[in-house]
Amino acid sequence: GLGSALNLASVEAGSTVAVIGLGTVGLAAVEGARIAGATRITGIDILPRKFEAGQLVIWCDRNPQDHEAPLHEVVLLELTNGGVDYRFECVGKPHLLVQALLSTTSYGTTVMVGAPRPDEMVTFPAAILLSGHQLKSGYFGGFRGKSDMQKLVDMCSTKEINLDGYITHRLPFSEVNEGVKLLSSGSCIKCVFSMDG
Repeated sequence: GLGSALNLASVEAGSTVAVIGLGTVGLAAVEGARIAGATRITGIDILPRKFEAGQLVIWCDRNPQDHEAPLHEVVLLELTNGGVDYRFECVGKPHLLVQALLSTTSYGTTVMVGAPRPDEMVTFPAAILLSGHQLKSGYFGGFRGKSDMQKLVDMCSTKEINLDGYITHRLPFSEVNEGVKLLSSGSCIKCVFSMDG
């Protein structure tokens, strides 16, 4: 998620961004957009409690289930008056990728971050790409393991990346099964287990 904003999309300072899906990957995309200097970041998720995890960096949040209009119309017309410069689909659902493309400005960039099932297909009007839209994706957000790892460690050590913001639960290791249930239910972003409990 972080690399999708910093490396793949190369989000520019002063730009507008929307992120679909506010799990760990989506929140990392939000974090990358913040680091890059985006002036407005819209977070979109169907679980309102996910907005709390991103409240320090998200300027506007929306639950698509609160609107009758399609998601791209809400972002295009209601929130941004013409679309966003960068859009990140972090759920892995093909129909959401299409919504992301439709809500990006002409010459805007949509990045597919979420991983759909291998057998799923994406269908959208080819004219979207002819109008200047860019569609990107990449492995590990464009980070290279050996050469980029130290940079990531340094960013975490200096708190440029807010890892603590991802932790929503702390449990003793004896409750690891409960932690897995929390993660599976969407009630948890990340859980830290301690060995002394």
